[in-house]
Amino acid sequence: MALIPSVILTVAIPTYNRPDKVLKTVNKLLPQLGVHAIIMVFDNCSDVNIAEFLKQNIPDFDASIVQVIRHKVNIGPDANFARCFEYCDTPWIWTLSDDDDVMDNAIAIIVQEVERYKHKDLIGFNFNSNCNLVGRKEPIIIGNIHDMSHKLDFFGNWLFMATAVYNTQEYLKHLRFATWGAYTMVSQIVPAMVAISKNKTLVLSEKTIANNIPSDNPEDTWSGAKLSMVVPMLLEAPVKFNKDFKAFGEKLAVQQIGTVSAIFFATLKSVKGNVSLIDDYHLYLHKQHFYRTIQFRKNKINSYLIFWCYSFLLKNKNVLSFLLKSFPGRFNKRIKYFVNFDLLMR
Repeated sequence: MALIPSVILTVAIPTYNRPDKVLKTVNKLLPQLGVHAIIMVFDNCSDVNIAEFLKQNIPDFDASIVQVIRHKVNIGPDANFARCFEYCDTPWIWTLSDDDDVMDNAIAIIVQEVERYKHKDLIGFNFNSNCNLVGRKEPIIIGNIHDMSHKLDFFGNWLFMATAVYNTQEYLKHLRFATWGAYTMVSQIVPAMVAISKNKTLVLSEKTIANNIPSDNPEDTWSGAKLSMVVPMLLEAPVKFNKDFKAFGEKLAVQQIGTVSAIFFATLKSVKGNVSLIDDYHLYLHKQHFYRTIQFRKNKINSYLIFWCYSFLLKNKNVLSFLLKSFPGRFNKRIKYFVNFDLLMR
């Protein structure tokens, strides 16, 4: 389809089996599109045909501004994300989850920021959101790996897909590295990291275009335990960290890898108090999580003590069971903060 010259932005929404959420998000975006944006929904072979569902539920549905790409099979979330860029014909692309809280003026903000920073050699923007736990009062300019390692204010905000607006052509140059990064669970930022290593600019905008809506449904939530296991792999990304390796690693440790006890409490949450279900798999995860991240922890002696203490408890179920019964409040208070991981995932 030939695009109108004023259309500069594609709002790309990858989705799977959440038709009601897609409908809500599309309806929130439609009044904002104006002449500058279109919507592309990437249906990962959902049980319900998303294109038909939207046509049935949106009056005056216009397939020219709400396009739906339906895959023949479920290609997985990382590949579905990459497809957003493959099909995008506009200069800019906003990657939006199907269940995010979109601001009423989000597209206007994006268009304004693109105009504001058009003089810079951009890979794109990372907008502010409620995932940024340190806050962001003013824009931050990142132009190389040193900046990324030292000036990135909160790593978790970059991981939130809906904060990202990218220069489509620049991102496509490095799209192949998203495949490399699939194991990290955050493959979407790897092409951007490579672009930054080539001195492209990422603007950390102080403005907000979307916020995360927390969910209690494990199927809608990343496992913090799994993420903390694999996100250190970003340190092996095809960029030259050089002396900034430790600084970026510490940023991951402080903001995303989590506490030494993360796997221990995630295990307790997963087994729902039945310590007999704890097996060698959990001990393996506990050990791997610690040894992959110890080099980035500030107080190493304290970290080692915590690790060996929880290793002892995981191995000695009678002692652990006694403590759980004797101090339920203390354990339950910690357990509720962790997302459990899939016990069947071996």
